[in-house]
Amino acid sequence: PLCAEHFLSDLQGELRDFVIEELNIQRLDVSPDPMKFAMIKAEPNFPVLGKRLGKAMGKVAKAVKQMPQDDLLLFQKTGTCVIDSYTLSQDDITIKYEFLTPAGFKRSDVDAASGEEDVMVIVDLTIDQQLLDSGTARELVNRIQKLRKSAGLHASDVVWVFFEPKLLTDRTSNDDLHRLLKAEESYLKSMLGREPRHVSSKPSYAVTLASDWCTLSTGAEIKVTLTRPCVSIIKTALQMACNDSEELAAAVSSVMLSREYISVACDCRENDGFLSIHVDGKVVSLQAGKEFILE
Repeated sequence: PLCAEHFLSDLQGELRDFVIEELNIQRLDVSPDPMKFAMIKAEPNFPVLGKRLGKAMGKVAKAVKQMPQDDLLLFQKTGTCVIDSYTLSQDDITIKYEFLTPAGFKRSDVDAASGEEDVMVIVDLTIDQQLLDSGTARELVNRIQKLRKSAGLHASDVVWVFFEPKLLTDRTSNDDLHRLLKAEESYLKSMLGREPRHVSSKPSYAVTLASDWCTLSTGAEIKVTLTRPCVSIIKTALQMACNDSEELAAAVSSVMLSREYISVACDCRENDGFLSIHVDGKVVSLQAGKEFILE
């Protein structure tokens, strides 16, 4: 940007996240040095100078347009210059910035536009795998959000997301999908509450809310399934906690799975990770991470 210091400070501070989100960009950099990205050009103010210079206007206008960079930089600092014995001010000359391709870039890899108050926005158009993965991750999130909407879910509703690649999809597309999910795991988790997981990890007792196939721009075809969050029971450990009673373990498991996930999670937090289940006059004490898992 070619602008005041406070504007750069705002872009680096409180406006940074907003701009990145609104423009859907990966990174925002600012620079107080205009000469890293532009050269200065001068344009004579013809309406003002024409009345004042008369026939000398043509000669002076040509000289203004041909002013060297050093002279233009000095003019920006002092506000005046002398051309052909005429003293010119900032009212007589308009300074403009013309974008220069930065070192190490091809012209096709960058674009720029100038706006108000001497602001120049430069966009790095270089495409790499990270950028492609980021775009596909956003595409996947968009598909999942549409599936949530079609299921009548609200923004506050917590769901788990499972995926199932189509078997006939070529191996490269599936490999790219798994690499993408790993590379964009943090972003997906922040947007969905939990990263998408393969359908093989979906508990058999999980309640399915919606399911549909979608084709991503990479060519990967996947089935996305939304379920309610649920407690994952560790059957062997649970039976041991029930004194090896299969009947009691089954009853405790039924009670656990009948409760709302949020309710179980809250009880665990209030009791330092422990949960007491009452069944047929018996009390079974369970510990999160040992007999069951909360995520």
